Amino acid sequence: MVVEEERAVALDMEKILTNLGYDVAPVQLKTEEAFKKMEEISPDLILLDTKLMDKREGQEIFGSVRCLRSIPILYLTAKAETEALKRAEIMTPFSCIFMPCEAKEVSAAIEIALYRHKTEEILNQKKEALESIYRMAMSANPTIEKVCDDAALNLRDILRVAGVSICHRRGENISIISLLHHGNLSHDLSVPLKNYPSALVYEKKESCRFTGNLGEKFPENDLFSQGAFNSYLGVPIKGDGKNVWGVISVMDEGERLFNEEEARLISIFTRYVTQVIERHDFHRQLQTSQEKELIFQIATGVAHEVRNPLNSILAISEALSQDLKDQPEYKPFLDHISTQVDRLSVLMKDLLELGKPIKEGALSRVPISAICDSAVDLWTKGNHRKRVKINRINHLLDSARTEVKADGLKLQQVLFNLIENAIHHSPEGTEILIEIPEVKDDQVRVLVVDMGQGIPPQYLARVFEPFFSLRKGGTGLGLSIVKHIVKSFGGEVVINNNTPYPGVTVEITLPLA
Repeated sequence: MVVEEERAVALDMEKILTNLGYDVAPVQLKTEEAFKKMEEISPDLILLDTKLMDKREGQEIFGSVRCLRSIPILYLTAKAETEALKRAEIMTPFSCIFMPCEAKEVSAAIEIALYRHKTEEILNQKKEALESIYRMAMSANPTIEKVCDDAALNLRDILRVAGVSICHRRGENISIISLLHHGNLSHDLSVPLKNYPSALVYEKKESCRFTGNLGEKFPENDLFSQGAFNSYLGVPIKGDGKNVWGVISVMDEGERLFNEEEARLISIFTRYVTQVIERHDFHRQLQTSQEKELIFQIATGVAHEVRNPLNSILAISEALSQDLKDQPEYKPFLDHISTQVDRLSVLMKDLLELGKPIKEGALSRVPISAICDSAVDLWTKGNHRKRVKINRINHLLDSARTEVKADGLKLQQVLFNLIENAIHHSPEGTEILIEIPEVKDDQVRVLVVDMGQGIPPQYLARVFEPFFSLRKGGTGLGLSIVKHIVKSFGGEVVINNNTPYPGVTVEITLPLA
């Protein structure tokens, strides 16, 4: 935009700029009109007559333009106007053009001014980002939600964008921790991964940017249909340097092509968010570890304290059985005592198992296929009245060499418990499937599939809780022990109802040795 008192000079400059390929707003001859026009079109550069700075209103108006709107100003002045130029220098112009001038001088001055302005803007943005991170770091024990809110607010102000979101992936959904949309913060939103542009960041594991109407690209996402965003930049939050924990996204209404510097600026915030997440994870793991150790100590102590009285009760009941064998009316009571003592003995055994930590030194390389076979054989050789067939399917390419690091007997116990549990819930004449799929991503999986009634959906999340049981007469510790042992081997265990019904599938995942 050209602001010049002399019409002839203004028109000459307009012609030069047009020939150089610049889009020139209508020439402004008065300060007040120029300010109104500037508010309307927000130009990238202002060419300003230094004589206008002799007037108080000119200094006030263009001082605010320079400081508040961060629009670079390039002064137009005659070589003889040294006093006017000195007064104008108070406003820290980016450059000066001495009139009259040639097109190449104007072009050079503009390029220098725009480059200097861009450099200043980048430095200021980085300074603001680092100051923001410093303020956030000074907060006492901030939650992840508070950190994400602060990051969203700061990025909005630094990059001057209409929308910021910070999210992480949960399965096939995106969980939005913080969403800043036209000044309003929202939390705990969930949308399908395919309906959110962050899916591209997760897929490529690097920054992604594009322009175009986001409402058209993601029509099933109400956020974009309402916000009319037309530009996007997403930067990954990497937890361990490789895996993408989440994504910080910035969006704007215009078709703005975000650049690499802006991506690097956002990465300053992603690194801080990563540090906060890792710190929270460490504290949570420490707390969980301490809680587990306490539970193990209590479980072991209780089991030892109860076992001795139980043995005494069992010995007394057996003696009474001998003394009262000729009095059948007492037999139901003695049988009840014996049954309950046996049940409590099993419970104490399970408590000791749950309270027993598995040490690293007890682990060795064991072939997973052989362990599965031994667990099935162990169950088959038992005295089982229920007629249920066990079918084994092994997809491993090299069973003998497919090994996991585990305690072989403990792993056999896990599989035996799962087989026994599956058979207990299976109708007569049905089949139990033990399947070992092909190795994938250096992980070995073992599936135990039954044809029972399944687990009510409301109880699926509780099946590994100690003392929770849907099985009459069970201790409720069997699956807790399974999970404890499997996690000690660095693995995971999950239970899901079969689709379609009937039955459930227990899936054990262990890392290859």
